[in-house]
Amino acid sequence: MIRIEEIPVSRIEEFWKIHYQYLIDDGILTGEEEKKYFRSPEY
Repeated sequence: MIRIEEIPVSRIEEFWKIHYQYLIDDGILTGEEEKKYFRSPEY
């Protein structure tokens, strides 16, 4: 199921947490290096 929710800038950390979990749950991130990169400020 796709869920679309507007998250204000004041809750940006919540957005990144949800986004990161989505990448893991859908199998987009599989390796530890990928996970580390997508949690980094460079991403």
